[in-house]
Amino acid sequence: MCGIVACLSFDRTASVDVETVRRMTDTLVHRGPDDQGVWTDGPVGLGHRRLSIQDLSAAGRGPMQSADGQLVISFNGEIYNFLELRSELEKLGHWFRTGTDTEVALYAYREWGTEALQRFNGMFAFALWDKRRRRLFVARDRFGVKPLVYYQDNERFLCGSELKAILADRTVPRELDPVSLHHYFSLMSIPTPFTVYRGIKKLRAGHYLLVENGRVQERPWWKLGFVDTDGATESEILENIESLLMDSVRLRQISDAPLGAFLSGGVDSSVACALAKLSSSSLRTFSVAFAGNEWHDEGPYALKVAKHIGSTHTEIDLQPDFLSMLEKVVDHYDEPFSTPSSLAIYAMAQETVRHVKVVLTGDGGDEVFGGYSYRHTVPDERFDRLNKLPLSAIRSIRSQNPVPPVTWRMPNWLRRAYQLGIALTTPDETIRVWRYLQMFLYFNEREKFLLYTPEWAEHLRSQAGFSSTYDYLYDHLPANAPNRLARWLAFDLRTQLEYEMLAKVDKATMAWGLEARNPFLDYRLVQYVVGLPHQLMARGREGKILLKRIGEKLVPHDVLYRPKHGFNVPIDNWFRGPLPAPIGEAMSPEMTDRQGILRADTVGKVIDRHRQDKSVDLAFPIFTLAWFQMWLAQQEDPPSIHRRTL
Repeated sequence: MCGIVACLSFDRTASVDVETVRRMTDTLVHRGPDDQGVWTDGPVGLGHRRLSIQDLSAAGRGPMQSADGQLVISFNGEIYNFLELRSELEKLGHWFRTGTDTEVALYAYREWGTEALQRFNGMFAFALWDKRRRRLFVARDRFGVKPLVYYQDNERFLCGSELKAILADRTVPRELDPVSLHHYFSLMSIPTPFTVYRGIKKLRAGHYLLVENGRVQERPWWKLGFVDTDGATESEILENIESLLMDSVRLRQISDAPLGAFLSGGVDSSVACALAKLSSSSLRTFSVAFAGNEWHDEGPYALKVAKHIGSTHTEIDLQPDFLSMLEKVVDHYDEPFSTPSSLAIYAMAQETVRHVKVVLTGDGGDEVFGGYSYRHTVPDERFDRLNKLPLSAIRSIRSQNPVPPVTWRMPNWLRRAYQLGIALTTPDETIRVWRYLQMFLYFNEREKFLLYTPEWAEHLRSQAGFSSTYDYLYDHLPANAPNRLARWLAFDLRTQLEYEMLAKVDKATMAWGLEARNPFLDYRLVQYVVGLPHQLMARGREGKILLKRIGEKLVPHDVLYRPKHGFNVPIDNWFRGPLPAPIGEAMSPEMTDRQGILRADTVGKVIDRHRQDKSVDLAFPIFTLAWFQMWLAQQEDPPSIHRRTL
């Protein structure tokens, strides 16, 4: 786990600026506090900050060269099956000088070219210079666990693990991308391939770039498939899942650095920790406690699981002043990213890294096993019941998508009545998809244009490639899936998991040099599980049925079947009274008007509705606005930069 950068001039006679490469690399010291390296050769330069996990000796330093100097790689992440690949490559005549997976990636490329990616089981992002071909090969893992952003113009190509590395080159333009912000206000994060800056992009998960002859080509290398399990009994399916899970956990426990696991007391982390303890004589587990806040405090359940499996458990009393760390976290994330749990994970990682350098997590369990029943199964089953009524005549009244309501203008009873009305008058397939995608939007399209100033709205609509966030999400729905639950799960894996969940965990843990590994995102497991019959996966409000069945042999029953809790900071009260510092200053009407993007009067109406009506919870939407305002205020010269874009 590391931080990487790469620079390539399209002029073969040019020499890369070594100081620029070094400055870019230095911005990522938090990702790799153990070592550093910079390599340059004419127009190309690679930088590396190392977090030593495999082969802790100096031999594992990056960037790493092949023995003949023809290949050089800067690598971030882990190839979990590197020992098997190394053995195969040795039989093919390759000789290894280190015990790292980085060197395995280097010679895998030499042997199989870009097809080597198909053989990797892991989380990674890397830049590899092929001197003979004069080609830069940049790749990202299947699910986007590891980040990669890049910039190109007519003269050069830059890439790095985080935006701050790209921006360390002071000649890179810093112009806001209105389309990315439009999506942010709906999603609380900026989705792939966008970043907050025009011209800087995120590489899509499961894609790679070939940079050669002055051209940058992006190509997909992996697409989620569905394993055919027709004819398999339920017991056979459970046996196969358990085997895949155990192997996934085994691979992710390979580490030369101290390893532990996050244990929340929920289904996913509890099962992962129990499986990890089966294959290890000792395991350190870590949980957080929110003393005095029963809804957010899962400490007692985590402690119960730890005692049951026999792990060495550490409970972190997570009572920091989140508001005091907010500005620092906003700055660290580089762009607007207002998922509240990012604060809790950031604080938890700060404490956990005092004990270990690697942690297993339960991330991905909901997206793979159908854990979000409120959107995965409950709405669909309601629509199934609706279809049994003789409503065919009125359900053809509305041929297009419904118009969403303005949340802060409607009381809850009226909003529920409105939603029932559109369900009764909209064709079945249209309303199912519309309803599912609307659940991702913290501000819908109608609400966002009420929030924007007229000048910003006009500027946004004039952008090439502008589309609604709904249309952005719709384009990510899979064309083919074996059943409707598989369709929703595949969609979740392609969207929210990548640009929100995984990005959040990577930034928060790597801020402290802590590596997070995800046993539920082994691609073999995902491909097997996601397409299973939905009746086996989830029914009504009961999700993750198969995972719970496996867990019954491993952890206490009441842990598996208790109500689902999220891992969030209790932000609701922040906006019920006077806005606390530093949010109040950033959200002031004076600051909002000066920035020229949001209407101060409309923002005030949203906050007032949350304050005055406790039956309405607008905390997440308000936090989305607050984080953006704080981020924008932190920029060196936001008013002049952004006024010029209008």
